[in-house]
Amino acid sequence: MPHDGAVSAPERPVPPIDDDPFHLTGLSRHLPLLAFPIRWRLSVLYTGILALSLIAADTLVYLALLRYMTQEIDDNLAAQAQEISGTTGLLVNPGASPIRPFLGLPNINVFSSPGVIVQVIDLDGQVSRSSESLGERTFPVNEVAMHVAIAGGSYVETAAVDDLPFRVYYAPLDPPFLRGNVAGVLQIARSLRDVELALARLRVFFVVIGFLSVLVAAVGGWWLARVALKPIDRLTRDAHAIGASRDFGRRVAAPRGELPRDEVERLATTFNEMLAELHGAFREQEHTLASQRRFVADASHELRTPLTTIRTNLELLLRAGDRLDPNDHDEAVADSLAEVERLSRLVNDLLTLARADSGLQLERRDAVQVDRVARDVYRQARLMALPHEHTVVAEPIDEAVVTGDADYLKELLLILVDNAVSYTPDGGQIRLGVERVGDEVRISVHDTGVGIESADLPHLFERFYRADRTRARAAGSNRGTGLGLSIANWIADEHGGRIEVTSTPGLGSTFAVMLPLAAAPVEAPRAPALA
Repeated sequence: MPHDGAVSAPERPVPPIDDDPFHLTGLSRHLPLLAFPIRWRLSVLYTGILALSLIAADTLVYLALLRYMTQEIDDNLAAQAQEISGTTGLLVNPGASPIRPFLGLPNINVFSSPGVIVQVIDLDGQVSRSSESLGERTFPVNEVAMHVAIAGGSYVETAAVDDLPFRVYYAPLDPPFLRGNVAGVLQIARSLRDVELALARLRVFFVVIGFLSVLVAAVGGWWLARVALKPIDRLTRDAHAIGASRDFGRRVAAPRGELPRDEVERLATTFNEMLAELHGAFREQEHTLASQRRFVADASHELRTPLTTIRTNLELLLRAGDRLDPNDHDEAVADSLAEVERLSRLVNDLLTLARADSGLQLERRDAVQVDRVARDVYRQARLMALPHEHTVVAEPIDEAVVTGDADYLKELLLILVDNAVSYTPDGGQIRLGVERVGDEVRISVHDTGVGIESADLPHLFERFYRADRTRARAAGSNRGTGLGLSIANWIADEHGGRIEVTSTPGLGSTFAVMLPLAAAPVEAPRAPALA
């Protein structure tokens, strides 16, 4: 094997592994490219990747071709050296005395050419024969290569002679008849001028092709990025227009592509879903604000009426003094007390609803026997109906257990009974019943009052809402605060239930509370039947 003349470098210590070899930390602050639009950044990225790929590919091709050409030259030089050694013979000069044999070298000019030089060097380092292409000159000899060749090895190096590069091959001159002994050293050199010219043309070719490829990649990358980001620009314009107009009912145009959907379409769909949620929240907020404004206005009105009545009565008592008729005096005091009582109920109801709005939840979650609560309410309903001569009837009351707060459930039923008593003409009938329906219990309060128009049903549970004038006249002076049904609806909702209302104007109404039954009913003694 030939020994390469290059000297290997000493081993260096392996540097420690850098956790951030590309110094990406703080890249967004120190890389000006990140300040450009995404379109330009993508174009530069495409171009940079292609440029690096071309440089790597060209470098590998260049090095592979250089290695191949160099190895081809070395193989040719070695073959020539072997042929010269093989054709060297032992000659005898018959005219000499005494007769001495000598080496008969072949014509080395046969092996030389304008780009190839051959020299034969004896063991003393003197050039004994050279090719005619050298003329009177001699090719420089490497002492190290001489020692390697004399020892029976071969040596190859690249040397510069007269500023021209040569590939020089040293081999021992060992004809077969010497049986391994070395008679001299063969030095064969070949000019690398043609190789350098070919590699120079290759480098120019790589540069031109690389420049054109990078230019095409830059233009193509910019165009592709522009086409790819065009839907994003449209989404941006649509989103800006929606934000400027505050019209959250609008939607951005979602491009319809082939399945599976691409990232832009998913982005548009997600943005539209967000807009839908935002629109719903915005409308809910508007509705809440409108409800709050209406609530404040209604509360002011409800508070102003009793306060005006109380003020009028007090001013009458103050001005008239002892001159006021005792009956009128007692009537004014009674009216004032009634309005104070109404104010107290109104404040309590407002406090309850305020707590509900603040997220108040029922703390007690006990097993409640609804049938017992209904019987308690039935007994109180008979007392509430006496001034109006109403008939209170207890329909079949089934045993049922729910999870919740017994006091709140009783308050809910009392609100419904009070509503039935208030809006039923004197002498009417009120029926109270409890019935198990599947996994729910139905508590119903039915009256034979004036009924409710279908247009008023959706608004019954709004605060301070009252139906038409017919019901207002039927309620008379015993009208409530307008908050009872709102409180009842909140109690039902906290128990996981709902209130269903059916009504026929002129015939009456039915309020049915639907509550989920408890998972494990509590056994309790049956309550006595109602008379």
